[in-house]
Amino acid sequence: MAYVYGIIHSFDEQNRLIGIKNKKEIDYYYITSSQLSRFGRYLNSGVVLYCYASNNKTLRRKHHVTEIISFIKLLNRRGKKLYTYFDYDMIKEGVVKVIKKPSYKLFLDFEFSMPPYNHKHGAKDFYMEIISYGLYLLDDQGNSVDTDYGYLKPTCQTGLSDRTIDFLNIKKEVLTKAPPFYKFYNLLKEYMVLYQPTIYIWGRNDYLMLDSSYKRYKLEPITNRKNFVNLMQLIKTYYNIKDDIGLYAAYEIFNKKPPMEVQDHNALHDAACTVDIYRLFLKLTNNLK
Repeated sequence: MAYVYGIIHSFDEQNRLIGIKNKKEIDYYYITSSQLSRFGRYLNSGVVLYCYASNNKTLRRKHHVTEIISFIKLLNRRGKKLYTYFDYDMIKEGVVKVIKKPSYKLFLDFEFSMPPYNHKHGAKDFYMEIISYGLYLLDDQGNSVDTDYGYLKPTCQTGLSDRTIDFLNIKKEVLTKAPPFYKFYNLLKEYMVLYQPTIYIWGRNDYLMLDSSYKRYKLEPITNRKNFVNLMQLIKTYYNIKDDIGLYAAYEIFNKKPPMEVQDHNALHDAACTVDIYRLFLKLTNNLK
């Protein structure tokens, strides 16, 4: 990976090629469709570009081009004024403000029911439900306040599939004798009333499934999108990572090993890992002062 900076000489939007003048030659850089969507309106002649690019060149549209891996900064000077179109450092500062915001924090993880083996895609005899939850509640100083864990009985009988049981590595009776979703709903309602916590999750699925559960069981929503922080997305943004990160894979970012070699998909264990990753991330940002 190479650090690149220079003044944009030309931009071919159709072929997604940026030309930067290097002495008497023009070096060409290729951007992805998502980068075009995000930065294309700023890539005009005269704009100063800072980025990281690949060390390898490929032939594209009769030019030897280098792929831009990530943008760092886009600046444009008009007269005496300097305009900042994009500044990665400012975005990182915004991420740090989010994780350092003083509040109670609820680290939450769900496991979902799964269709039977060989289930026909699109069949209407199955719908996904939350069947297990794990949570840790911390105060605004990071001290543990409460923890809870439990299984929830699905209303869809197809959800009590061998695939679900095998995935969770439990006996079927654990789910058939479990309380309904309302137990968790009432617990979460109590937390929201007493502590107004920021809810930390890993990825979007937990939030989406909780929102879907309110509708499925005809319950009044007790959370909204603003209550949630997707810790995975924060870390992706901070490190400018394109692809999603597995919960256990996130430990590698901080040069740590996960608690187990293989993730066991236990909701309480995964909630604990989310707390670990949060604390590692917070420690790293504190040490960068």
